Amino acid sequence: MRDLSDGVQPPWDGDQYIETARHVGQFNNLWTEQDRPKGDWITTDMSTDRRASVSQSIGPQVESLTSYSDHPSVERLVEGIGLDRVLRMPDDIARIIESAHDLPRTVAHNDLHARNLFSREENGERITYAIDWASVGPGPVGVDGRSLAGAGVTWVQSEANEIEEYESQIFAAYVAGLRDSGWCDDESEVRLTYLSQFVTYILFFPLITLVTNLREHRRKKFFRRRLGVDDRTVVDQVSQCLHALIHLVDEGLARAKKL
Repeated sequence: MRDLSDGVQPPWDGDQYIETARHVGQFNNLWTEQDRPKGDWITTDMSTDRRASVSQSIGPQVESLTSYSDHPSVERLVEGIGLDRVLRMPDDIARIIESAHDLPRTVAHNDLHARNLFSREENGERITYAIDWASVGPGPVGVDGRSLAGAGVTWVQSEANEIEEYESQIFAAYVAGLRDSGWCDDESEVRLTYLSQFVTYILFFPLITLVTNLREHRRKKFFRRRLGVDDRTVVDQVSQCLHALIHLVDEGLARAKKL
């Protein structure tokens, strides 16, 4: 056992995300799916790859926004984008995920976000420790990199702002970490997988609007605590994130068509 209480705590700044992304990349090239460690502690049936299940569970809830099209919260959420564009996102995201289905796999943590990571300095070297290994198993190269960045946009606004500003640098650091460990494959495939994970988090923006502002829901208190602001500010925050990041859905679709 190791005391990690002195590790860097979230919300992180951009530099911390960039440094950690490189460490995550180094980890993701340690074992391919074929040479993974043995033992029943590691899942082998792909059940830990939750991209499709997240998309399938949130998609129908996003579609229910049609019943609230005139609600001020929905109007704020989709202003400048359009409700039709938001309603297409579940299908678009499912298409991106499916396009990355057969890409090379490696051993992935599958739940790597800042709350599961602790960065410490030891003997002059920065080291990142991960906890909560219940989801470890095969995943396409790139999934952990995008869990790191994607999850950050669904927490406090300052953290979302850092992800928006440094997204491309976080991805570049992740790829650099892969190369540190000897990886030399196609970066465009990693980008597609990375996007296929990130865009599932973009689905949370209409979901959070629905849960906190439009109807009673069992996760209302959860999202209120997670974002730490009042309900009106919640919508302003997720609307800002949606506007800043929806272009990644478009990028993912374009890459999926080229594959």
